[in-house]
Amino acid sequence: MDTQSLLPEIQAASHSATELQVAAATPIVSAAQYGDAAELLKRIKGAFKDVDAREHKITDPLMQTLKEVRDLFRGPKTILESAEGAIKAGLATYVHEQRRIAAEAQRKADEAAVHEIARLDALAKKAEARGEVERAEQFRTRADTVVAPVVVAEKPKVTGVSLRTSFDFEIVDAAMLPRAFLAPDEKRIRQVVRSLGKDANIPGVRVIERTDVAATSV
Repeated sequence: MDTQSLLPEIQAASHSATELQVAAATPIVSAAQYGDAAELLKRIKGAFKDVDAREHKITDPLMQTLKEVRDLFRGPKTILESAEGAIKAGLATYVHEQRRIAAEAQRKADEAAVHEIARLDALAKKAEARGEVERAEQFRTRADTVVAPVVVAEKPKVTGVSLRTSFDFEIVDAAMLPRAFLAPDEKRIRQVVRSLGKDANIPGVRVIERTDVAATSV
């Protein structure tokens, strides 16, 4: 679309809007001016509807075309997103399984180290009971050096693919939540205030009275 051809129309609408804006800035200090301002308000509403209609006359066909194009590509994009999700889930499952395997291997290694220390300590006590002080000390020295190996989960490195650990939550008992984590029910408060107005007596809430002006267009 040739936007240059629209410039005169847009400039004319802007000029008219500016004139109305200037007129709207006049202070209202009398009943007559109140009436004039009310009429001006209706003219402004009408001008806005006219500008909006002209805009939609141009943009609606464009939006329809855009929707049709997006519909064409939505199918393959959905398939690719599904495939991406499946691959990511598979990678995450593999990593979690490797971590589980590593944790289990670490548990067994720690347990074996504890058992070995206990075995050497028992041997040291037996040697000591037999009067073999030097041999008992050797067993205790060996026990002091027993350390479980550190098991690291396998995590393949692939260029362009990274792993990020994050945490989420679910509320299992809302009644146990500390007050600091509770949010006011603003929707319910607003319903009460709109219903009762100034008579709404809610501790911690200040009712604000506003005057809104509605107008039809000319």
